[in-house]
Amino acid sequence: MAGRPLARRLAGGLIVAVVLALAGEGLFRVAVFPDWRSLRQDVFERHPIYGTFNRPNLTLRRLSPGNFDTVIHTNAMGFRGREADRAAELAGVWVGGDSNTFAAGVEDDQTFAHLLRDHGYLAANLACEGHDISNQTLVVRDLIRRGYRPRAVVLVLSQ
Repeated sequence: MAGRPLARRLAGGLIVAVVLALAGEGLFRVAVFPDWRSLRQDVFERHPIYGTFNRPNLTLRRLSPGNFDTVIHTNAMGFRGREADRAAELAGVWVGGDSNTFAAGVEDDQTFAHLLRDHGYLAANLACEGHDISNQTLVVRDLIRRGYRPRAVVLVLSQ
């Protein structure tokens, strides 16, 4: 019987420790790393065809402490990259996919789509964080319906 009060005290102490750790992490992210960004809703908007999609004309600093500190851009259509390159990229290779293809953790010139330039291919990055193959198929079909014609389409599936 003497063990029960000790077990209750240990369980209570564990709960208090977990709550304090969670509160400490929240305070740390808000106070120490106020620029930290995860998947925030102000990065996305509702698109009538694509569903949730990248907000157009976005310039956003993405910071994950100890991992990356980058600035990402989207063009007027919400695709990763700069507006000045949009027409040429849409006439080249289309690269679609999820968050890994969107590449929020790297600068614009370090994405897979941009690195294809080193091999002579301009490429549009059609990816969106949270998208899957069905969402990206909608993006490709819509662009073709609007008259854009790619040299090739690469849909990247990652986990």
